[in-house]
Amino acid sequence: MGNAMYENEDLIDLLPETMNKVAVQLREDAKRWGSTWKHRDVGGQDERISTELLNYIDQYRNGGNPLPYLKIIGLAHIALVRESHSELLKD
Repeated sequence: MGNAMYENEDLIDLLPETMNKVAVQLREDAKRWGSTWKHRDVGGQDERISTELLNYIDQYRNGGNPLPYLKIIGLAHIALVRESHSELLKD
């Protein structure tokens, strides 16, 4: 099944490639949203993220849109940054 070139690759090996794609997505999102992620705290973020995920699933099931995996990774990244670096958040 796979390409011999990637025969010895593992998920960890492909992480830089994925993160480069995530960085592109985050830059595009920043053009639209700026730093608004800093204006929400950790409290309630699970509910906000689950709502967004349900919207993506609805668009997939009812609109035929593919799941936006890079945006989903971006949501997780924002959540982790909020948890690990609360000093970056606005009061």
